[in-house]
Amino acid sequence: MAVFIYRGWKRNNLNAFVNSAMRKNLSEFARDVQISIEQNEKLVADAMGNVAKAKAAVLRVGGHPALQEELSFHEDAPLLASIMTAIIHKYGDMSLGLNDMKKISDEATVSVYINTESQEMILSKESNLDSGVPTIVNFAGFNDDETYH
Repeated sequence: MAVFIYRGWKRNNLNAFVNSAMRKNLSEFARDVQISIEQNEKLVADAMGNVAKAKAAVLRVGGHPALQEELSFHEDAPLLASIMTAIIHKYGDMSLGLNDMKKISDEATVSVYINTESQEMILSKESNLDSGVPTIVNFAGFNDDETYH
């Protein structure tokens, strides 16, 4: 009887040792998996941010028709700042006073025409350059002149 009790006690100790080792290894594995998940979530978030930035850049530069989240011209602050910078570099310093701003009516607009071949912008006070557009701007066969007002 003592032999059976001793063998049972020995088997129980061996099972306890194996279970303890398994629990420890599985705990470490679970912790490593959790760390990997957190690192991957950060990488995915960074990648999504990079995709959003690239998408915005493509819209600004190429206006790809498949991407429809395009900002309207007057809401795109970086584009407006770039245009203002280019104008100042091209024509030099200028000042705008309160009287200049009062001369502009609420109905006044600036139209932006895009030359798709030379990648140039034409800024005009005229909202419709029907006769002038074909000679100034090549729209590569498009009926829509993609004018912003």
